[in-house]
Amino acid sequence: MNGLFDEPEVFGEQIFSLVAVVLSSIFWFYIFKKIDKKNLLKLISFPALFFLFWGSLDILATINGTYQNADLEANPLAKDFFDIVGYPFTVFIWISIWMINILLLNHGLTPLSQKVRNTLILTVMYSLALGHLYAFSGWVGWENIYYVGFTLNQTSPILNHMVFGIFYVSWMIQGFCLALTHLHIQKFDFI
Repeated sequence: MNGLFDEPEVFGEQIFSLVAVVLSSIFWFYIFKKIDKKNLLKLISFPALFFLFWGSLDILATINGTYQNADLEANPLAKDFFDIVGYPFTVFIWISIWMINILLLNHGLTPLSQKVRNTLILTVMYSLALGHLYAFSGWVGWENIYYVGFTLNQTSPILNHMVFGIFYVSWMIQGFCLALTHLHIQKFDFI
């Protein structure tokens, strides 16, 4: 794959998926406003934009790379959803799953302090954004460790799960570091 729009027949799927990103974002913004989670919106606004930007590029590249062959997708969960409900609904489901997780973390279903919950929320958001950045880079062939991993994972299902597991842990560690940086900067009211 050389570009995001190499295949004219997938262009419609790409447009519908981008529309799904926009509509999902509007829907969840409305939900957060409706249930009066303005502080949460302020907390996650930057990583959410980071997530939406790289997630949008990732879904464009993913559709181009997996159109009529979902087995080329490295994420086993996404691969199943592509086959069952298609790309645009998968986008809506994916965003909704993570926004529900963010709300549950923020609601305090566990006896954690708000500072710990905020750190977890930001870790999740930044990890998602980084995961989409690296997944996009794998599709477009940017040479990095993730690209090498994504090409290796096509050789065996076991290797696929191992490589993907390593990526998840790496993204969470990097997301945690970004979350701590975000909270440190926020202390000085730059965000």
